Amino acid sequence: MPLYRTLTAAALLLLPLTAMTQPATMLPEPVARALAQAGISESAVGVYVHEIGADQPVVAVGADRALNPASSMKLVTTYAGLERLGPAYVWNTEIFTDGAITQDVLSGNLYLKGGGDPKLTLENFWLLLRGLRARGVREIRGDLVLDRSLFAEENHNPAGFDDQPTRPYNTGPSALLVNFKAVTLQFIPDAASRRVRIVADPPLPQVQIINNLKLNGGACGDWVSHLRHDAQGNADSARLAFNGSYALDCGERARSYSVLGHRQYVGALFTQLWQELGGSFAGQVRDGPVPAPARSLVTAK
Repeated sequence: MPLYRTLTAAALLLLPLTAMTQPATMLPEPVARALAQAGISESAVGVYVHEIGADQPVVAVGADRALNPASSMKLVTTYAGLERLGPAYVWNTEIFTDGAITQDVLSGNLYLKGGGDPKLTLENFWLLLRGLRARGVREIRGDLVLDRSLFAEENHNPAGFDDQPTRPYNTGPSALLVNFKAVTLQFIPDAASRRVRIVADPPLPQVQIINNLKLNGGACGDWVSHLRHDAQGNADSARLAFNGSYALDCGERARSYSVLGHRQYVGALFTQLWQELGGSFAGQVRDGPVPAPARSLVTAK
């Protein structure tokens, strides 16, 4: 973060120089010094600072150099979203039913229609189900039907980007993406027992955690690589085994994994949260469209 603060401060200091006819072709001294301290070669950096409305950029150093765009690609997708959807657009996730509610019992199917919300987190999904409970539904005597038809889900290889298929950022898109399809594991060292506890959130029964971690007294360092995790299974159930070590010096750390299929994850999370809310559900979880006669019960925006 100090390096980023240095770059930002240098850019702001250079803005008064926009009247110059030629942009600076050398990095400001504080920036060059910060890069050197971070061990980053200037040949690995591209800097382009251009004040809106000015004829020339303030700084153009390596501006045409081909570099990994990293998170700057988010600017492209953000612009496309604003251009096509508008700044006031919101994603809707809606619950429908084709049955009747009598004395807190829903006799019929429950339909969960995805609207493409990329941030339907665990907390927001819980609030959606809480809204359903508030409308008088406790027992569901029917199936949970997931409508993911807003856009097609193409075959996706989660290992194609960086060969880390269990990382949530490699999860394929879905019109009904819930909580990034992730299970977050909290690693908690206990010096007294010389053990490392692993706590899963949400604790889905479809994801089995095998904890063979050994607690050591070394430096934390690259703690993730020391976990030596192995993921096995399929879209319906998975097994995460940890056969490495964990340093007491790390304290508590968290890391998220994505190992189930979209339908399986949403179904498992729905069932668990619904039970926690005092509800009852014993039906099947399947894909399908919301039928025309179904009526809306609750919406998350």
